[in-house]
Amino acid sequence: MSNYLRNCWYAAAESTEISDKIFARRYLNEPVLIYRKEDGTPVALRDRCPHRYLPLSMGRKLGDTIQCGYHGMIFDETGACSDIPTQDSIPETAKIKAYPLAERYGFLWIWMGDPEKADEALIPDFEPDLGLKLGERLNDDYPSHWGYKKVQGHYQLMVDNLLDLSHIGFVHSSTIGSEETTRQHASGEQKVVGKIVSDYRIAIDVEAPPAFKAAPVEGPIDFWLDMHHHIPSNFLQVFGIAPTGMDRDKGVPFEGFHLLTPETDTSCHYYFGAYLKVKGAPQEPVDKLAMAADHAFNEDMVVIEAQQKEIIEGQELVEDTTVALRADRAGIMARKLLSQHLAAEQSAE
Repeated sequence: MSNYLRNCWYAAAESTEISDKIFARRYLNEPVLIYRKEDGTPVALRDRCPHRYLPLSMGRKLGDTIQCGYHGMIFDETGACSDIPTQDSIPETAKIKAYPLAERYGFLWIWMGDPEKADEALIPDFEPDLGLKLGERLNDDYPSHWGYKKVQGHYQLMVDNLLDLSHIGFVHSSTIGSEETTRQHASGEQKVVGKIVSDYRIAIDVEAPPAFKAAPVEGPIDFWLDMHHHIPSNFLQVFGIAPTGMDRDKGVPFEGFHLLTPETDTSCHYYFGAYLKVKGAPQEPVDKLAMAADHAFNEDMVVIEAQQKEIIEGQELVEDTTVALRADRAGIMARKLLSQHLAAEQSAE
């Protein structure tokens, strides 16, 4: 499960998390440190001194450079060593990897593959194909809530989880789902457009799940769940409720995002959030949904971590032993699409 797509952009951190202080994190099994130069430009370097492998994040920032805390070697924003206190000459091998960074949608995105192929036009964008904007989370007209979790499970387990929302009627029956809605959601439609796999689900004339009962909608409702997955690991979600038979914009329409970045073969970083797409709406409905969603995400973590533990102890890959259900269609389509891009990337090396 550790075959990562590398020539693509991953969410490294929220823009506000990165300052002139050293920020250390692991991506795709590689240790990385990030900081901002004095002019605000972000820099990402491998967090490992080439001399004795001490994490450079244990050193200090000197102006726009990083000094190793072990023997004082200094590295600039390109990864080149610019000074060794104990000698005048600098070996050609005294350098570390620098990673391309880009800033968009309030996030810093990191390119873990070939730096020569880094193209900001490849940052995940749902607008050309779907008319949906990931940057809407920054729109002050929409009340919003977002957060971060460290997941002790392979990122692909989270991808499978998010693309098969038939689980919400069982794992999240006390918050965002119900068995009644799940039975209808399971018969949704799936599509692939470019690098995006879409899963459309709707339950008609049902009782609102617990988390939505505080919404100003009375009686039976229609409950839609549309999930759009931009491979390898980014999602934009459109969901909400409306009185049965009425247009979505007459109800309570939400959009949300889920950004996953592999940390190791058994863990990943997870940024998430949602916003109510009604201009000038109060913050309260979003906060109530956020509380329920946070509880639901914690329930997901229990499932994901139990799966990961079983995979490790059983020494089996999930795809080798699991039974596929109809609700898995989007997940299977996503895995096939990812495999195609992995094969193309590897053949080009």
